[in-house]
Amino acid sequence: YKLDTTNDLLTSRAGLLAIGQLMESLSLAERIDKYFPRPKSNRRYKPSEIIKTLILMQHEGSFHLDDVRHIQDDEALRTVLDLKRLPQATTLGDWLRRIGSQPQIQEAWVKVNKTLLQSALHCCKKVTLDIDATEIIAHKANAKWTYNKNKGFMPMVGHIAETGQVVAVDFRQGNVPPAQDNLAFIKQCQQALPEGCALNALRIDAAGYQIKIIEYCDDQDIQYAIRAKTSATMRAQIEAASDSDWQLLVDKKGKAVKGQDTYRTSICIGDYKKA
Repeated sequence: YKLDTTNDLLTSRAGLLAIGQLMESLSLAERIDKYFPRPKSNRRYKPSEIIKTLILMQHEGSFHLDDVRHIQDDEALRTVLDLKRLPQATTLGDWLRRIGSQPQIQEAWVKVNKTLLQSALHCCKKVTLDIDATEIIAHKANAKWTYNKNKGFMPMVGHIAETGQVVAVDFRQGNVPPAQDNLAFIKQCQQALPEGCALNALRIDAAGYQIKIIEYCDDQDIQYAIRAKTSATMRAQIEAASDSDWQLLVDKKGKAVKGQDTYRTSICIGDYKKA
């Protein structure tokens, strides 16, 4: 290896340049400042300066607000992205706490996020929605115990399967059951989709095995794959199945999976008559 010295500015975070250019091409700063409440003083940071900093931190792999110093100390990165000033960790924390208590913030998030969704979905008219609870372990005083016996939070997160993007989030305490208010959250995800894009299919674990969710999907012509909860009726059906009812489980390539078989049947849930 031949080594040399240079007076040029260098950065080990070249990957963040693509993120910065993407935010610029989407006019993300202008959209954020349009929908988020502006500061009352000109000396305070704009919402776009805060959020863009948080986005860069997340893509850099930051886990704590104090990690903002990694970007602050990277003069080359700040020069290329024209980051003339960056908020301190305390400023980021104060903004997040203040903004999180304002009810109109949810609507602002949705309007800004629709721009990101639209840019990736292009002309896609129908999407598949994946929803699941995501555990966040935290040491905050108001955090509650989760079912995994950790203190923290259990937000419900909706992802678009085609792009992997988050379409909506319902922030919840750690002790909130994952099955609570999932139909309302599905509707929230639908409203958060960009114009001209509709929910075509839903995938959810046993937390979505509810009559009202299945009935809603049938009424809205939404295909669904929901993990069913085992019941006495279901176990009786499986036990009554003969060996000829079981078929080899086949993988995506059409090859049989060794030691696994599948049995297809139908069952009704509760008083809902449709199988």
